[in-house]
Amino acid sequence: MNSRHLRAIFVLYILFTPSMLLALDTPGLLPYIPKGTFSTFSPGTLGTGETGITFGLEKVIDPSFFRLTLSGEHGLMENFDILFTVPFVLGLNDSEGFQDISLGFKHNVLQEGKNIPGVSYLLDASFPGRNRISTDGRFGGGILLGKRLGPFSGNLNILYHIPIRSSDEDELDIRAGLDLAAAHSIHILTELIVRKSHLSTRIDVVEGRMGYRVKLQGGTDVTLGVGYDFKNRIPELRLFLTVSHLFGKQR
Repeated sequence: MNSRHLRAIFVLYILFTPSMLLALDTPGLLPYIPKGTFSTFSPGTLGTGETGITFGLEKVIDPSFFRLTLSGEHGLMENFDILFTVPFVLGLNDSEGFQDISLGFKHNVLQEGKNIPGVSYLLDASFPGRNRISTDGRFGGGILLGKRLGPFSGNLNILYHIPIRSSDEDELDIRAGLDLAAAHSIHILTELIVRKSHLSTRIDVVEGRMGYRVKLQGGTDVTLGVGYDFKNRIPELRLFLTVSHLFGKQR
């Protein structure tokens, strides 16, 4: 390989490495588990004075890095919760740090009945973290639907966000989650995410996730899962571990 080829490779590296880092996905607002699956919200609320906290560890493969998340949900009223998510990236070359920090609220406007789903709306905003792994922030929200049929609990979210940076595209998220109560303390989880991100004018993510959640004593839940992107495979694979705890009135 001659010096001309080496210079060309170096120039391509300089040009494309920043854009790859800017293309790093940001998780946005995440649910307190088990009030959702991995990222799909249920319309249900916690109840006045109850607080749920979720610690998450995500291993992303190709590109390879770790993401730590702290998410919380607190019931201000019987049908009104406030939520937050704080993500932190580790192991991504020299680009470790906080990603967009998200705050929002969920209002349950229709409780689930025998023949009708539960309905809530979600409003949220995010604030920038470290430049190379974050956006300039965004705001938006959407509709959350949920229904239980026997041992199955299904949730559907339709979310729309407007980025602060004018050059970014509006975001559309459609998330569908299914929770099967396989045993007294074990739930099998599946999720499908279809997304048009701020980096594209059309759908650029179709990701499936599956795993299981184990309910422990004292209001603690542990969830293990795996995610695979069927469309662009960027990232190709995700591994999830979350530990959640409910403070206040026990379930």
